[in-house]
Formats: sequence, C-alpha cells, structure tokens
Amino acid sequence: METVATQIAHWATLAGVLALLGMALQQHKVWVRLKDRVNSLWYRHCRDTGEKYIPLENGNGRSH
Repeated sequence: METVATQIAHWATLAGVLALLGMALQQHKVWVRLKDRVNSLWYRHCRDTGEKYIPLENGNGRSH
C-alpha cells in the first residue's frame, strides 16, 4: 500500500505532466496560426510582385 506522501507525489507528477502537455499543445496552436499568417502575407506579396510562391512547410521554406 502506498503512503500518503507517495500518492501526493504521484498526483503532483501527473499534474505536472498534464500541465506540460497543455502548454505544448497551446504553443503548437500559436505556431500554426503564425505559420498560416506568414503564408498568407507571403502569398499576397508574391501575387503582387509576380514572384513564385513557396509556402512555409516543415520549417524549411520548400514546398512538398
């Protein structure tokens, strides 16, 4: 049987892991919105200047 201290440690660890997961998912959402915004601005720039549009994908700037 676990002691109260080990049960508290397990719950604290679980809470920490869930908090980190939540933060990671939130940062991913921010990155996706930022990437979409940069892609839309770059598309407009390329459309206006006649340059070839290459969207940001996988952080390398090459289309797939």
